[in-house]
Amino acid sequence: MPYDPEKYRAKRERVLGVRRRGVGFGTLAAAVTCLILGGLATLVLPQTIAALQTRHLEDAIFRVTVQGLWPDEPVRILAAQPGVRSVRSEPERGRLVVTLDSSTTDPNRVDAFLHSQGVEAILLNRVGHAGREHNREP
Repeated sequence: MPYDPEKYRAKRERVLGVRRRGVGFGTLAAAVTCLILGGLATLVLPQTIAALQTRHLEDAIFRVTVQGLWPDEPVRILAAQPGVRSVRSEPERGRLVVTLDSSTTDPNRVDAFLHSQGVEAILLNRVGHAGREHNREP
């Protein structure tokens, strides 16, 4: 009859003083790794998703050449144009900030639209939306 090592395992472990306590090293290492990766994912994923959602957005800043306020009708029509995400007017500075999707339209089209509406405006700056939001004053 061949020797069966499982038959006397409990007795052998009791005599040799082998005790099983707690969680094994592999299980503990896997749990710690999952916690670290989960924590890093909660820190990094929201920023990554926000960057991917705004990667095509850019801001074009226009200023009216004649002193005064921006006319309401062309600004309202501009906000409804395809590729324009938002239009913000800064009346104290006479500026108009147009957030647009650069994969659909560009600031030259917006400038041409403003001139077709009879608004004399110049393009002051063209900057990435995420960078402008990051540097914007609170």
